[in-house]
Amino acid sequence: MSIAMIAMVRHRENTTNNINDDQSYEDSIPTYNWDEMTQQSILSAFYIGYTITPIPGGWCSGYIGGKKVLGLVLLCESLLIALVPFAAGINANLLIIIRVLDGAVQV
Repeated sequence: MSIAMIAMVRHRENTTNNINDDQSYEDSIPTYNWDEMTQQSILSAFYIGYTITPIPGGWCSGYIGGKKVLGLVLLCESLLIALVPFAAGINANLLIIIRVLDGAVQV
């Protein structure tokens, strides 16, 4: 996410390419006007969620089995990662919530 954020918030200069389209590929990539505090919050949100669940995750693994917990973790992780682009387009706070949940399912 750290490297992806560089492309997501970078302000691009308007360059002319020898392409017949009105927009180049770089211009079609969405960028966001996130200040430095918002970027730090997005990046740290994962670790906030990650610190919450190691003990409950270990308990669940011992109680219901590691395979089931791992399967559930992979399913939840996949769904949350798929929601990241949509959340980023809607609101930075929604993206922060998704990142906290993403960290929380990392058992």
